[in-house]
Amino acid sequence: MTEPAPPGAATPVPAAARPVRLFSLCLIAAVVASYQPLPWRFGASVFLVVAIVYGTRSLLALVGSARPAQVALVSCLLALSVVLLLAQVAQLIAYPLFSEYQQCVDGAITERGRDACEDRLTDLDGSGLLPARG
Repeated sequence: MTEPAPPGAATPVPAAARPVRLFSLCLIAAVVASYQPLPWRFGASVFLVVAIVYGTRSLLALVGSARPAQVALVSCLLALSVVLLLAQVAQLIAYPLFSEYQQCVDGAITERGRDACEDRLTDLDGSGLLPARG
């Protein structure tokens, strides 16, 4: 029979706690990096790849445990990481257009100027990235 731990003693941490912690930190760092201006925004891609690796490791460690709520949470956050990575890849593919749009918005003083930037992004000879407002 095991004796209860004395007060102030360290409690054992499950094996899945470290990958979950690193997954969470990388995901938070990716979200923070994604709010930076271009080209620094693409640093979020590195954090997202690392987050997906640690998220997968933590999900595999948690699947055998009796913690279905944590498995569901890690699964949802892992899916969110993949979606964010796909969005980063789409912005990387269309980098010249997004860079021009960001420079235009940075120089816009009024709301009408911002709308003109968005119109210029969507009306690039009919091949704009964003759907036209209607």
